[in-house]
Amino acid sequence: MEYYNFAIKNDPKNPKAFLGRGVVWLIKKDYQAAIVDFTQAINLKSNYSEAYFNRATAWVGEGNADKALIDCNMGLKIASRNNETYIQDNDQIHLLNAKIWYIKKDYEKVSSQLLKAIGLNPQNEEALNKYAWLLATCPDEKYRDGKKAFFFAQKAIRFSSIPENLDTLAAVYAEQFKFPDAIVTQEKAINLIDDGNNEMMMDFKKRLQSYKNGKAWRTEF
Repeated sequence: MEYYNFAIKNDPKNPKAFLGRGVVWLIKKDYQAAIVDFTQAINLKSNYSEAYFNRATAWVGEGNADKALIDCNMGLKIASRNNETYIQDNDQIHLLNAKIWYIKKDYEKVSSQLLKAIGLNPQNEEALNKYAWLLATCPDEKYRDGKKAFFFAQKAIRFSSIPENLDTLAAVYAEQFKFPDAIVTQEKAINLIDDGNNEMMMDFKKRLQSYKNGKAWRTEF
C-alpha cells in the first residue's frame, strides 16, 4: 500500500498506481475504496480493460451485479478492440461472470461460466471449488448433484486443503446426507481459519450447526 501511495503522490496521473492500490483494497475487502481507485484509473486511461475488470470484481463484492456486468462487458469490448486475446479467452473472466450471474440468480449461466473457466484452465482451483459449491448448495435443486459435486470438490482439495475448499467438501457431504463426515470436515476447516477472520468463523460455525442438526446448506458463493 505504501508503495502505491508514494507512486500516486509523485505522479497523480499514473493509472497503474491507482490500479495497483485498488487491487490492494480488493484484497482487504474494502470494496468502496477499491471502486474509487479503479474509477480514477479509468478516468486517467479510458481504454484500461484491466481496471474495468477489477472494478467489476469490486462491484461483485458490493453485491451490485448490474454495475459489475456493465464493467465486465466494457472490459471485454475494450480487450477485443485492442486485440488483447489473452484477456478475451481468460478463465478468470468467466469466473468473474459466474459470480455476477450468481448474484442475479441465473444458475444456468453460473454453471456455464464456471465450466468454461475450468475448460480453459483445469487447474483453476477457485472455479473447481465454486462449481462444487454450486452443485452442493444451490437453492434450485435442478442444479444440485451431490456425486458430481464430490468429484469437483476433490479436485479442488488436491490443490490445497484451505478452509474454503474444506468448507465446500463439508457442504458436499451434507448434500449426500453424510453428516458425520460433514461435521468432521467442517471442524477441520474452522481450525484452519486465520485469527481475526471473524466473518468467516461465524459463517463456518453456522454451517457446522446446520450439519449437526442434520440439515444440508443452501446459500450463495
